[in-house]
Amino acid sequence: MVRATQLAVAALGLLGAAAAQLVSTGMSVTLDQIDYFVSPYPAGNVTVSAASLTDIPSVNGFYPVTVVQEETAGVSSLSSLFSTWTDVDDVFTPAFLGAVLVRGYKPDNVTATFFNSSRSSVLSPLESRVVPSGPYFLEQATGNLYPVYRLYSDYAGAFTQPLLQKPDGTFQPLSAQVAGLVSSTIGVPSRIYYTPSDEKPLAGARVGVKDIYSLAGVRQSNGNRAWYNLYGENNVTGTAVSRLIDAGAIIVGLQKPSQFANGETATADWVDLHSPFNPRGDGYQDPSSSSSGAGASIGSYEWLDLALGSDTGGSIRNPAEVQGVYGSRPSHGLVELDHVMSMSPVLDTAGVLTRDPYLWDRANQALYSTNYTSFHGKSVRYPSKLYTIDFPTTNDSAADALLAGFQKRLAAFLNTTTTPLDLSDDWSSHPPSSAPANVSLETLLNLTYPMLITKQQIPLVRDPFYADYAAKHDGRVPFVDPVPLSRWNWSMAYPDSALDEAIHNKTLFMDWIAENYLTPISDPEQCSSSLIVYVGTDGSQRARNVYRSLPGAPSGYSKFLISNMASVPDFVIPVGEIEAYSTITQHQEKFPVAIDVLAAKGCDGLLVRLAQDLFEAGIINAPLAGGTLTVAALFGLAYASTQAVLQPEEPSDFRTFHSPYSPHHSIRIRQQNESICAAHSAQYTGWLDIGRKHLFFWYFESQNDPANDPLTLWMTGGPGGSSMIGLFEEVGPCLINEYGNGTYYNPWGWSRNSSLLFVDQPVDVGFSYVDEGEDLPGDSHQAAIDMHRFLQLFVSEVFPQLQTLPVHLSGESYAGHYVPYLGSQIVQQNKLYPTEPQVLLHSCLVGNGYYSPRDTTYGYWETLCTTNPGVPEPVFNRTRCDIMAANMPRCMEVSDVCVRNPDPAICHAASEVCYEGVIGWYDDESGEGGRNRFDITAPCALDGICYIEAARIEQYLNTPAVWAALSPPKEIKEYKVTSDNVSRAFDLTSDTMTPASEQVAFLLANQVHFLAYQGNLDLACNTAGNLRWAHSLPWRGQVEFASKALRPWSWVDVVSGKGGVAGTTKEVRVKVSESTDKESRFALVTVDGAGHFLPQDRPDIALDMMVRWISGASFTE
Repeated sequence: MVRATQLAVAALGLLGAAAAQLVSTGMSVTLDQIDYFVSPYPAGNVTVSAASLTDIPSVNGFYPVTVVQEETAGVSSLSSLFSTWTDVDDVFTPAFLGAVLVRGYKPDNVTATFFNSSRSSVLSPLESRVVPSGPYFLEQATGNLYPVYRLYSDYAGAFTQPLLQKPDGTFQPLSAQVAGLVSSTIGVPSRIYYTPSDEKPLAGARVGVKDIYSLAGVRQSNGNRAWYNLYGENNVTGTAVSRLIDAGAIIVGLQKPSQFANGETATADWVDLHSPFNPRGDGYQDPSSSSSGAGASIGSYEWLDLALGSDTGGSIRNPAEVQGVYGSRPSHGLVELDHVMSMSPVLDTAGVLTRDPYLWDRANQALYSTNYTSFHGKSVRYPSKLYTIDFPTTNDSAADALLAGFQKRLAAFLNTTTTPLDLSDDWSSHPPSSAPANVSLETLLNLTYPMLITKQQIPLVRDPFYADYAAKHDGRVPFVDPVPLSRWNWSMAYPDSALDEAIHNKTLFMDWIAENYLTPISDPEQCSSSLIVYVGTDGSQRARNVYRSLPGAPSGYSKFLISNMASVPDFVIPVGEIEAYSTITQHQEKFPVAIDVLAAKGCDGLLVRLAQDLFEAGIINAPLAGGTLTVAALFGLAYASTQAVLQPEEPSDFRTFHSPYSPHHSIRIRQQNESICAAHSAQYTGWLDIGRKHLFFWYFESQNDPANDPLTLWMTGGPGGSSMIGLFEEVGPCLINEYGNGTYYNPWGWSRNSSLLFVDQPVDVGFSYVDEGEDLPGDSHQAAIDMHRFLQLFVSEVFPQLQTLPVHLSGESYAGHYVPYLGSQIVQQNKLYPTEPQVLLHSCLVGNGYYSPRDTTYGYWETLCTTNPGVPEPVFNRTRCDIMAANMPRCMEVSDVCVRNPDPAICHAASEVCYEGVIGWYDDESGEGGRNRFDITAPCALDGICYIEAARIEQYLNTPAVWAALSPPKEIKEYKVTSDNVSRAFDLTSDTMTPASEQVAFLLANQVHFLAYQGNLDLACNTAGNLRWAHSLPWRGQVEFASKALRPWSWVDVVSGKGGVAGTTKEVRVKVSESTDKESRFALVTVDGAGHFLPQDRPDIALDMMVRWISGASFTE
């Protein structure tokens, strides 16, 4: 690549002294089999030693490098950062990690490290604060860093030309080409370069622009070859595009319009350009028009976020409908349309297409500025009047059933009923007083639309174009496609006064609609008096290989013209897809179904909020790019529901399953989408109803093979801790972001290899609740009875596919009681009632379990007064340790009395003795700003659980979006991560002071394997105490286990492939009796550098450990 500076070269020979200019337009390279474009414009300059680049591949002196502006705590935090980048960015790959430039990095003796298993990385200090983080190509000779763009083939034929946004705000064609059949090549920059903010809400959003908008520095075509070749590069970018750019959007290319924005049908109408390809269904359906490239690109390309189109008569809405994406015709006049080719100024609007309802809102805010009111985060009260047009009244077809079901769910969501609307009849019965007598609506508006678009476009577009072309080409006439040409010619038969009549008729209709149906109201929470919903597409096919009739004027009146004539917003919302036979593929294919929603003028934000709320309520889904709306590859993981039993006619409603064995037990369940948990697999929520008690659950299918992978149940401890801690802080498929307002995918979630079930139990924990007057369970046995009935009903009636699959019980902390008691209850009930559905319990795995209060307390001294892995010095000084040691015998004595006589009064007295003499020396200093019971090396951020993540869970699960999706009953007022009521109920019994040893031994005697895993930095349920408990556990393998030495065990990250020594372990396999070969497996595993919440501290190790355990693999082999 030649540097971006211009190089003058002296001309030689007889051509004189004229100078030639050689200017770089960028360079194309391939790195690890991925095509990239290197910008000719440097982002900054750095100093890097040649030695640090020695082992890095290069092209013409250009080296792939990574810039890190974030302050980091070391190599481990960089690894986490790069892992996140890989998840969110399609440009960055580990191939850029050969040289890593880190701001604030201070070199030491070791400057090379491994961020992935295939190559080493050299760390270097970064002085520049100007260059954003992300991947670059470094030119060694100059030290310039050049931004990198990933190159994609425009296989849908959606673009007229790819663009590169220049530093001065103008544009130039992107000079790159990758393999593709008659397709452009589009370059997209790294998302890491950009950080959205209030000032730049669209920072990094990749946008395609309809090729009727002027962009400074490049030509536009309006879909016409003659126009493109006649005029030079534009010298100005209009208001609409400029606003998107000012908000941080990145324009990546111009997109195909049908010619001069007139409606053309693929394929015969398209002469100058070839119509883009609609990706849905069989791939050969008409993409509709005129924003054809916009619709095809948003339907096809995951790497594209937004497309800016225009809508005069349906040019955004129609492509959005047939491609199954969001699209909007806004209220007329929201943004100036300067430097945009016009069809009819009284009808023209600018709008966007997208797959993301939240990005839709931000884009509208940027595009329409103060003319748009976002309802995001605001209170909203939807209109009670809901009109419908052309919705089916029977379920005669799949489309009818889908649309009728949506209509019913929409009305229920809005807490209203629907009113069928026939505007033609209404006009006949009560027309406006100024309307001509006895003139139907069809007659009044029959020629209004074609007259407006021709009588206004001819003087604005055709006449100047013809004149300029003739002046340059000796009076010749340029070629024009049949559709616009036939419309213009048709219009010439009418006088100019026909335009005034058309404008009058439009105004008459607009005023009538505003007065009777879509009236703006002053209440800012409602805005519109009513909503009108009509069917945009019912999945009907319009193949592009069919010859159709000759084009003519688009006369007539239909529902699609309501918003055009009334100047009101009309927003497309995809509601699903239907299967139908394709004559192209001769197979069943899926085709989109979409509806349009109208509101009063100026209420555009209300319609976007409605789409968001319907999405969060599970009534609609966000469409994906590709052949269908609902099944696509996301981060390489294909996901779709496999549970055919849970496909009720109304998926937004709860479906109830009753237990045939227990009349008081039933399950209410509903399917969720990715909006509240980015799970990458099917997910369901609901409640188990046990008479007056109600347990909340959240279930995720395995991302791997849900038909054959086991089921793992997770229960968080406490007592009183919500299992949502385990879901959103540790082992779930999604984690809550740092703002507490959304989730992101957890690559180490345990649902990668197992279906995963989280239950808020006992009742009154988290989203679980009890009816007024019902007592709470106060011990683990009562809780186990409810949980067994839940599991039995869950695997037999709700998901019968699970009935033949292994079940694993897991959890942490007080799950050291919950899990053994529940496991014992399952085994006993399986034996007592062999004709009832069996829960196939295979194993238990508990993290930092609270098995034996006596042994846990004994472990306090060893944890605080000796050295531990990662803790080179004792936490307490000798004085404190001596006091604790002196008090320990008395504590052990009264604890033994409690175990032998588990009376609550005796056990509470024993608890007080142990607390005052041993535990309190540390716990009295714990809490916010003090010591941390769960990690002796870390401070405590908050009272209670100590971790800020717990506060974020409460914040997120109390958001309106989550409540709309989960639909908690009115008895639940708010979500809390812990329940004081449950904690007090357990305090009234001896449960918290007695061990669960008997239950664990019972499980091992019945061939149920048991894993106790430990984070070594935990004090609350410490390794020393639990090792002491495991050594004394009364079962057949006790002697063999106690005599074994702890051995190191190594882990391998299933995500990155890296690994190392994790901690220590020992395990035994022992026959359950002398008369059988059946074995039980008991193991204890420790992990260094982790505390009480081991999967949160070391998620990579935790997943490896879990997969080994459920697959039966040894930890030391």
